[in-house]
Amino acid sequence: MLSRRATLAGNGCHGTNRRAPRMAADLSLAMAVLVAALAPTSGAEQQTLAVPAEVETVVTGGQWKSDKQSGTYRVIVSTGGFEHIVSQVQVDWITETVDRDDPPRVVSSKTAETGTWRLFQPRIVKSGGKWRVLLEGIETHFTRPPRGTWTIDLGEPAILATRLRCTQACEP
Repeated sequence: MLSRRATLAGNGCHGTNRRAPRMAADLSLAMAVLVAALAPTSGAEQQTLAVPAEVETVVTGGQWKSDKQSGTYRVIVSTGGFEHIVSQVQVDWITETVDRDDPPRVVSSKTAETGTWRLFQPRIVKSGGKWRVLLEGIETHFTRPPRGTWTIDLGEPAILATRLRCTQACEP
């Protein structure tokens, strides 16, 4: 004769939970919903910022003001070439965010005149009450390549001035 416990277990009354299959189904459904919610499924979730391969450095900082707007500067150094590597420096003037309905935007962009130099280590600094960009550089088109520091003085949107202070092998 079977014990009372064994009899009840055989009948599904003890040692098993009649709700277990239902709970397992609910848990499986909940996990499926969670995985679906966290997994990117549309193009919007999978969008990435397309930065060209030539972009080497991006630096943001400083402050500008005009009659009606104010904001910050962004400096983008792009570099390319094969035997002689050459850089371009683009300065963007970006507006401040005033409220959520007025997001920041680029109000002006300008390429600095830096010749055919390879430029690196951009930094935005304030000197003499004015914002400027400093970049180290090398001119790779010469046997003894000149080296120097480029200074880009920044102002209101689209206003900049560029100059070079040569530091090594500066005479042709």
